[in-house]
Parts: sequence; C-alpha cells; structure tokens
Amino acid sequence: MGRESQIGRILGEAGYMLRHILRMTLVFVALLAAIYFLRTLAVLIFSPGEYLRKLLEVVDTYAVLVGTTGYVVWIGIDLVFLLKERGGRRNGA
Repeated sequence: MGRESQIGRILGEAGYMLRHILRMTLVFVALLAAIYFLRTLAVLIFSPGEYLRKLLEVVDTYAVLVGTTGYVVWIGIDLVFLLKERGGRRNGA
C-alpha cells in the first residue's frame, strides 16, 4: 500500500481534485517565477533609467494582477472542465 492510496482512501473523490489543484497551482507558480526571473534579468542587463523604471512598474502591476485574479480564474475554469469530465465519465460508465 502506497502513501497515495492511503490519502486517496481518506479523501475519496476529493483526493483526485486536490491533486489536480496542487499540480495546477505549481504550474501557475512556475509562470509567476518566470515573470519575476525576467524582471530581475532585465534590471541586471539594462542600465537603470526612467524608461526601464516605468516598464518595470507595468511588469510588476501585471504580475500582481496575474497572481491574484488570474489564479482564481485559472483554477475556476480548470475545475469546471474537470468536474464536467468526471461527471461525463460517471454518467457514461
């Protein structure tokens, strides 16, 4: 008996959705990390100036928007399709 089967036994159907949400959250965090890495890289490569400062403000604002509303929308839509797929499989079987 593996650890996953023990968790699956405790959580039942919710275990599958929990794993899925965790995986999608990790993908989303990786996207935000890429934005942060590129922002840091831009500061190291280009000399600081007024244009770069304004551009980085836009990047920071975009990252915050993606980090808050984007995550909620991403997971919401993903769960809707996941539940449709699971419901279709259950009705078809």
